[in-house]
Amino acid sequence: MSFISKLEYKYGKYAIPNLNIYLCIVHIIGLLIQMTSPFFYYRYLSLRSLYLMSGQVWRIFTFLFYPPSGGSFVLISALIIYVYYSLSTSLIYVWGNFRFNLYFLTGILGHVLACVILGLLKIDTIISPSYLMFSIFIAYSFTFGDSLFLLFFFIPIKAKYLALFEIALYIYMFIGSGFATRISIVASLLNLLIFFYLIYKDKYGKFSNFLLSIKAEANKLVNDIKRLFTGRR
Repeated sequence: MSFISKLEYKYGKYAIPNLNIYLCIVHIIGLLIQMTSPFFYYRYLSLRSLYLMSGQVWRIFTFLFYPPSGGSFVLISALIIYVYYSLSTSLIYVWGNFRFNLYFLTGILGHVLACVILGLLKIDTIISPSYLMFSIFIAYSFTFGDSLFLLFFFIPIKAKYLALFEIALYIYMFIGSGFATRISIVASLLNLLIFFYLIYKDKYGKFSNFLLSIKAEANKLVNDIKRLFTGRR
């Protein structure tokens, strides 16, 4: 029995059923807050390092009220909420409630860890849950890699290729950003490597094999792009 299975056997009864529905409700409330009082979230709800270290611990939970895309465009935010509901529903169907709860919880802990580190270093910054929502998309892409998305609403592309592009984008952001952003990216997305290694340990064996599988998918993406531009099959 794997480590995750042991945890599920012992603590599975405490998992929140259909957690994604509650998360969507939280985002909808956050969107309404953003529409009525745009600065309320940043002042009182956001995960801000120095404020958290000063004792405002409620921010550990309230930072989740951040609406997708920042709430700048209501229709786009609503569409993103629906998409993430669909993705997370598929994950719950395959993983079960406990594993989805555990995955999401480790993502929250990663955000809090990043915030605490920056707070201890006296760096004042806000960490949004965007990385957390990104991790759900990556989880879906690793689980349903061959499912298709319509890029720009008309270009079909496999989920695993979109995920690799997103990962490359975050690597670029990591290289070109300051210390605060780097800490945020690493700590907030740490649940990806930890959780997926634990889940797929039996499939891939050593951690190096897990990384090699990711590299192989990246090579497939490069070859597909070459065939697209050269016309070869």
